[in-house]
Amino acid sequence: MGAHTLEYATKRVNKMVQQLVPEAAPVVVKWNRRLTTGALARVKSKWSHREQRWVVLPFVELAAKTWAVHTPKELEHTLTHETAHVVSLLRHGLGGRGHGHLWRGIMYELGLPAEHENTISRTRVVTHLKKGQHA
Repeated sequence: MGAHTLEYATKRVNKMVQQLVPEAAPVVVKWNRRLTTGALARVKSKWSHREQRWVVLPFVELAAKTWAVHTPKELEHTLTHETAHVVSLLRHGLGGRGHGHLWRGIMYELGLPAEHENTISRTRVVTHLKKGQHA
């Protein structure tokens, strides 16, 4: 299973989330055809009639057009970065948004420095998009 597959990304993100928030619902990882670089993490909440409570549903969206351009190291960094956002939102609610101290602490828990700048080469992405190699 290659690192560029949605299946790999889903398993990797969920493994990291379960290490830090064992009670969390599975994270949905999906392609976003509008994104041109990177990824984003969000949570939704919905009322569960069965459980009679609000349930938080985390998800991560990956840039479908440029995911194949990333090196395995860039992919791992992006998945860890977005996982830290999911964990921060699950642990701290809306107070965990952004790249503040809560997010940085989770990045350290996941074993990476808390860098939030995009490490992906813009030139590589633009060249890839111009060639029309994306789905």
